[in-house]
Amino acid sequence: MHLPVLPDKADNPVEIKLHKSQIDLENNDVDPRIFPKRSFNIIYGSRFTGKTVLLAHLIKEFYLPKKAFPGGILILSPSQHDKSRASIRDRKSVTVLGKCNNDLLFDLIDAQEQALKAGKCKHILLIIDDFATQGRGLKAPEELATRERHLRVTCITTAQ
Repeated sequence: MHLPVLPDKADNPVEIKLHKSQIDLENNDVDPRIFPKRSFNIIYGSRFTGKTVLLAHLIKEFYLPKKAFPGGILILSPSQHDKSRASIRDRKSVTVLGKCNNDLLFDLIDAQEQALKAGKCKHILLIIDDFATQGRGLKAPEELATRERHLRVTCITTAQ
């Protein structure tokens, strides 16, 4: 399927190609490959569109059972006690913190670099929820976006 979209700045037409997933999915299921390992992903949506529910579902149904992130899953969210995360919040490999700041993210980057040098670096999933409010003035996400694949970090941010 080809969808025409508005031309880019050079007035060249741009097309978006959509491909049907080759995986048979149950009702309301999500293809876990939409967020490949070692990637930086952004989910945009207005309030109450299910961004957090989508991520909680992916974590609970796909990432935890398959042990996709042996280094753990770190969720940084101003609404850390959100009910939609109840099914994953108390899992051993999931950590949910209420704040996102440069110090925390640079500590994460440093820890991954040290583990990589020691040959003990494990792949982690970092979720920065509500990035629009938490991301102001942060320099670390830019560092993560350019180096995450070397540091074995998959990063997913959500924004309104």
